[in-house]
Amino acid sequence: MIPVGFDLETYPFAPGRQAPRIVCGQTWTPHDDGDPFDLFKRADCVRTSAELLEDEEVLLVGCNLAFDLACLCEEDPAFFELVFAALEAGRIWDVGLFDLLLDISLGRFAEAGTPSLAALVKKYLDRDRSEEKKSEASPRGKYRDLEAVPLERWPKGAVDYCRDDARDPILIFEKQLAIAEEAGGLPPLFVETCRHDFAFKLLSSWGVRTDGKTVAELRARLEATLAAATPALVEAGILRKDGSEYQLETKSRVRAVLGEGAPLTDTGRKKLAEGEELSEAQILKYTRTASEVLDAAAGVDPALDLWASVKADRKELSDFVPRLALGATLPICGRVNATVSSFRTSMSGPNLQQMPRRSGVRECFVPRPGYVFLACDYHVAELCSLAQVLLDLFSFSAMAEELRAGRDLHVVFAAELLAASYDETLRRYKAGDEEAKDGRTLAKPFNFGIPGGLGVARMIEFARDYVRRPDGSFPAFVELFTPEYMKERKELWLERFPEMRRYFDLVGGWASSGSFTHRHPRTGFLRGGVGYCDGCNQGFQHLTAAGAKDAAFDVARECYTDRKSALFGSRPVLFIHDELILEAPEDPTRLTAAAKRLESVMCAAMARYTPDIPVRADAAAMRRWYKGADPVYVNDLLVPWEPS
Repeated sequence: MIPVGFDLETYPFAPGRQAPRIVCGQTWTPHDDGDPFDLFKRADCVRTSAELLEDEEVLLVGCNLAFDLACLCEEDPAFFELVFAALEAGRIWDVGLFDLLLDISLGRFAEAGTPSLAALVKKYLDRDRSEEKKSEASPRGKYRDLEAVPLERWPKGAVDYCRDDARDPILIFEKQLAIAEEAGGLPPLFVETCRHDFAFKLLSSWGVRTDGKTVAELRARLEATLAAATPALVEAGILRKDGSEYQLETKSRVRAVLGEGAPLTDTGRKKLAEGEELSEAQILKYTRTASEVLDAAAGVDPALDLWASVKADRKELSDFVPRLALGATLPICGRVNATVSSFRTSMSGPNLQQMPRRSGVRECFVPRPGYVFLACDYHVAELCSLAQVLLDLFSFSAMAEELRAGRDLHVVFAAELLAASYDETLRRYKAGDEEAKDGRTLAKPFNFGIPGGLGVARMIEFARDYVRRPDGSFPAFVELFTPEYMKERKELWLERFPEMRRYFDLVGGWASSGSFTHRHPRTGFLRGGVGYCDGCNQGFQHLTAAGAKDAAFDVARECYTDRKSALFGSRPVLFIHDELILEAPEDPTRLTAAAKRLESVMCAAMARYTPDIPVRADAAAMRRWYKGADPVYVNDLLVPWEPS
């Protein structure tokens, strides 16, 4: 294919405007007989872009191309079909995403997202464009002022900037192509990552709204709680008078209560594991004060108890409420990073993938008028992926056999914990038996925590946090979470799924000499610099992420381009690792059809990566974003779930 460098200049970004109006577009075509550079005003840019996307011999090359493609779609919805077709044909090469996957394979990836063009120019071409990008004198962000000016009258600096933005991706591409040829092919899942990035750009550009009245009520409640607690926290030395936290005072109280059992941060544990002797001051510095740590100190220090009760309130008030308030007038457009090291996604501005577990914040999010939220998530997705990995590695898996038999893995282990049969435990659970319900809840942290290689101490923290109720309270069985209990139940879990011992031994062998490069047996995806716990997680987290992100692309394609699909006209608004949330028309007939199609598309996407394990996805409707909403059908029609 013929590589063509491509870039757009647009109006500036603004809240609620993540695909702004196009001012001009520029291309760099190295194989032209004449000048490889072309610059087009909006109308000619739209026409030329359509021709490039339609040409099956053209490979469009750029940096952050998802942004440019989304702007074209905003300019003219006819571009949706052209863009999705080009992505499916592998005719989009994003030099930033290529570099991202390359860095992940070499173990030098920082979780900061896709690199900028300026960073890539410095890395591949040894030129520094950072000042040109950031300087007040730069034309970047000022092209709106040139919209009515004929091209022949544009300042030389503005034209040269466009030229560089079209040419530099081609020069970088040529070096990346040589790297790919030397390696014997493209980075695994590079083409798919370009697709995912565009789907997430559409999701971010559409954004999600909030209910101003609910946000105001949340703000008032949080402020009242904090106002009541602040004097006592100031007196205890945990807060300053200005409301900021005394970190060391909080840490010293935690150590006084928990003693040697006070957990350290990852950095502190790593230093100890490497044999470094830490002073008392360093131990204090690396002491963790997360919510689950404060919970472990409950009942001993009243000041810590009070701090634990309001710490989450402070975070919600400072980190979430201002964003939520904005969403009442403009869409909240968080940026989804297409991949981190494990191939999962991350999100920023704000991070809607890591919402408070307790109720209050999620419920502020509401669909646009005439729509409801349609949420669909996979059932035990990572355990299905783990079972597939185990089959690929060992040709047998007790976990896979349970899933193939249609059994609920949480009930399977609950039966072990209760010393009962699976059928009896399932019957009791469905009948609402409290002991069976607690058993199934208790099984979840074992099923989700042990496969990641957690030790007993981290398992206790993980389990406490996992079973915490939305109101911040805990089930009574949390008192069981002692080291002895966890160790015994972990052994019971390993006896139930004996292939996991082989899995841990295998990963332990890989990590025995330090970090290693993990090549996924099913996708070939490379991740360097992997340690033991990351290595345990990588196999199944990666497969789940690959399937879920493929589903996001497939669903977006039908929502935007396929008029025959029941999903057409719906809009993806949230992606939370193994869950996709859409705004779907409220009409019950259309909603029901959309739900069934959403389940089908998501299952088909995951089945590409877990073909030997049955996959299930359940869609539920809701008028607000609720955690734990279930499908509700009345007369065979899906209706919004409401909390009791």
